Formats: sequence, C-alpha cells, structure tokens
Amino acid sequence: MKTIDREAIPGWAGEIADAYLPGMASLFLLHANVFDLILYRDELLTLREFLGRALLGTKDTVVYYNLSEGLTFAPGPSKERFLAAAGHSPRKPLPRDPGEVLQLIERFSKSSPQNAAVILDYVEQIAPASQSSSFLSPADRQGCTALQRWALDPQILRADTIFLLVTQTLSAVAPDISRSPQVRAVKVPLPDESERLALLDHLSRAMPGVTLADGTATQLAKATAGLMRLHLLHLYQEARAIQQPVALAGIAARKKAIIEAECGGLVELVPPGYGLDAVAGMDEAKQVLRQVVQHVRAGHHARVPMGIAFIGPMGTAKTFTGTAFAGECGMTCVKFRNLYERWVGASEANLDRVLHVVEALGPVVLIIDEIDRAMPGGRGDGDSGTSSRIYARLKEFMSDTRHRGRIIVLVMSNRPDRVDPDIFRAGRIDLKIPFFLPENPAEIEALLRKMADKNGVPLPAMDLGPMAARAAGSSGADLEAVVLLAARLADEQGRPKVTAEDLAAAVDDYIPMRDEDTLAYMTLLAVYYCSSRRLLPERFRDVSSQELGRQVRSLAPPS
Repeated sequence: MKTIDREAIPGWAGEIADAYLPGMASLFLLHANVFDLILYRDELLTLREFLGRALLGTKDTVVYYNLSEGLTFAPGPSKERFLAAAGHSPRKPLPRDPGEVLQLIERFSKSSPQNAAVILDYVEQIAPASQSSSFLSPADRQGCTALQRWALDPQILRADTIFLLVTQTLSAVAPDISRSPQVRAVKVPLPDESERLALLDHLSRAMPGVTLADGTATQLAKATAGLMRLHLLHLYQEARAIQQPVALAGIAARKKAIIEAECGGLVELVPPGYGLDAVAGMDEAKQVLRQVVQHVRAGHHARVPMGIAFIGPMGTAKTFTGTAFAGECGMTCVKFRNLYERWVGASEANLDRVLHVVEALGPVVLIIDEIDRAMPGGRGDGDSGTSSRIYARLKEFMSDTRHRGRIIVLVMSNRPDRVDPDIFRAGRIDLKIPFFLPENPAEIEALLRKMADKNGVPLPAMDLGPMAARAAGSSGADLEAVVLLAARLADEQGRPKVTAEDLAAAVDDYIPMRDEDTLAYMTLLAVYYCSSRRLLPERFRDVSSQELGRQVRSLAPPS
C-alpha cells in the first residue's frame, strides 16, 4: 500500500488508500461498476487484477472468496500463510460454506497482526438485504452478523488487514453493513469522457488494424457516455473480427440497445429529433424553457432548475414538449418506461442500477411521465414498503445538488394532487409549467397546422378559423385525430391531398372523449401548482392562491 502510484489509479481507488493508510477505515464496500475493466499502466485489468496490482501489491497474504469459487489466493505464499495463521491443516479440504469460511477468515485476522487483504466478491450473496432478519435463512443471518462484528471488533480493526467487500448494487447488501459508519462505501463509477478517451487511445495501439470510419476519437469518447470500458473493447474486437472500421454514425443506436438492456428494459433512450420550434403556441413557456437551455449550454449550472414539472390535462402535449426541450438542450433524453407497472415489485437494486447509468450519461433530461400513477403518495401499501423505499430513493436522487445543470428531472402529471407533495418542493422541482387546452381559435388553427406537419398531411392554404372555432375545447391529441381523419376521408374519395371539405367533414364527424368536470379540475390544478403567474392565461393571473384553493377543493372528485 505504501508504493501506490497515485497518478495511475482512479479517484475511487485513491479514496480507499486515503482512508486505509492512516487507519481511518479497514472495511470497504465497493459498488456500482465493479464488473468493468480498468486501464492501469496501459493494461486492461479486471477489478480483482487491478486491486492486486495497484493497491495490494505489498500485502503478504491476499485472500479471495465468493460462493462460486470458494476460497482462492493470490499467487505465492498467501495460501500457506493463511492456513497456518487460521489453524487449518493443509491436508484438509477448504470449506466452501459461507459460515465456515467467515469463521476461518476471522481466526486468521485475529491470530496476530497480519499484513493481509481479504476480498469478498458478490457480498450480497453472503449478507443480503431483507425487509426483516426473520426473512433471512440461518446462513444469511450468520453472514450478516459476522460482517457486522468485523466492522466493530477492535482486534480486527487494529490488525493490518484490509477487507474489500464487492457488490454491483449497494442496496442489495444488508443495510446494517451498507449503512454502518464503520464500513466505507466506495462507488466505482462508469468511465468519464477523459477515461474513455484514454481507453480509445489504448485500443487504437493494441489493435492498429481497427480505424474510425468517421469522426474523431474525441467525438467517439463523447458519444459513448454511459458505456463501460468492456463495451468499448467489444466494439473494437467486433470491428477487428469483421474487418470493418468503427462507425460513429451507428454508435447512438448501439448505445441505446446496450443501455436499455443493461437497465432491464426499465428505461428508454429517446432520440430527440426536434426542438421547441416544433411546439405550437405556448410562447411564454417556450421562452422560459429556452432560458434554461441557454444556461445549460453556457455552463451556468447554478441557474438551471434541479427539476421541472409539466402539469395539465391529458392531450396537452406535455410529453411532446418534454422531448422537444431535451432536443433543444442537446441533452440525452431518458424516459422511465411504464414506471408504475414495472417498478411495483421491483427491487431498489434495479433502481440503483438505472440511476447509476443516468448519472454517467449526463448531461441528460430524465423524464418521469404520469408521475401521479408512478408515485401515488409513495406509501407502498401492500408491498412491505418496497414502493416507499423506491420513491424515497428517487426523491433523494432528485435532491442531489451535484446533478444541477447535468441532470434535469422532468416530471409530468395531470393529477399532481395524487402525488406526495414533497416531490414538488423547491430543490427538487424548481420550475412548474402549466399546460392548457387551446384557449382561442387562433391557437387551435396553429395546432391543426402543426399536427398536419407532424404527420405529413398538407393542409389547403385557406383560413382555418371557422373550422377551428367549431373545434373549440379540443386538445392537441384531438386535433391530431381530426387531421388523420381528414386524410382518411381524402383517401376514401381517391384524392391525393386533403381538401377544405375533408377537414370540415372531419371536424364535424370527430367525437372527442371528454369529461368536462375532470378537465376543469385538471386545469385548475395546473394553475394552482404553477410557479410563475406570467405562464398563466390572463383569466387566471389575478386569482389569489386562496381562491384557487377554494375552487380546487370544490371541484375535487371523491377520494
């Protein structure tokens, strides 16, 4: 440990050295990107190889254990020293059961001050998290208890032994261990841009026959944010195998497939193909969002909201505007996919994995659509509190000020009253933008033309005002349905283009599904939750908060 090359090791490894050398900690819980390769002195190493070379090279005894391999040792005299100190005969087979192995390691650590290292891989299999210790098997309880004692035993703490517990997901480990003040949790992050660039330089020298079809190594390093070094190695190995250059143009689709698979289908990477110009109307809201975009691009992170909420009735283009905002920012757009259906019953481990990837992808817009369905109070009724812990983890993530300017959480809702109000507090959601149905025929006409452009349906060059007036009260989704109906009517008549008559017939024929009381209530909620009066229509700007509250309560549906 005394000959550590500080310039060659990553920051997380330096964190271990800084805590262990002065005697501040001896038990470390390594988590997150622990299955990746590490570039060390121009060699690609596994985590185990890296630890052995970079941090543990001067240790007399190095011991490894996991359930699959059992006890193994570093090359050299490690095994003999371990068996002698633990009082285990070399003629007897080594135990594989976790309880017996942990007892053996404890005897070794206490026998005398050992210049040693013990690495426990997949520690969540030895000391798994559970709602209650009563749900654990006797072997699991024994493993949890042993590791807790190691963290507190003065004799072990005084020994010159470092314990490295390794897991991919922190929340999968028993909380008495993962949250113990005597155990130092160390996150192994995904490689940042400079680390990816260094890896690409290494790969270009290791595989000189592999070239880039387009772009530069710097552009490739930027485009591969969120990927492991292992993914980049596979990319180069595949290019060498098929004797084709690495194409920057195909990286986005490949990254999307890799990350969505790594996250178990719980997220979707949405490639924004348009900006805020594609959104009809909403001039004030678009101006505010463009100010956010300017701050993001200029790097003025302190002026970027931690989170943004889009609130309003269904069909008011909240999702479309969110994707347009991400496109305008030039940020990666990540969307939780069916959050309500997929997360109920899912473990915190899955969520931790997703958020770990999101952090590595930054700058990113993280969209949580229909948060009123995803987080209905965060009570977790009927699921032993799993939902409550998942939602608490999300709220913790939303409050992390290190994300400001890099990760913008964008939540959408038409029933924010169903959500834990703590979600919308300042510091999590700093900007709340209301969305409304079109207020006048001019807005409806603009939306009709936008929906026609979006769907490739040319509208006749005529005044659409009269038809727009007849479509009063329609949502953007309704108007899109009208445009598509007009195109269908033209097809039925064999006309290559939509005529004014087709559009008029579609407006008169289309029957929107509309609950006026529900729409009125959702509209009032959008006003009530709005964070700026200038984002409101004129008719709402002078209404007091007290009056709005009274109206909201009067229209609220039964619980």
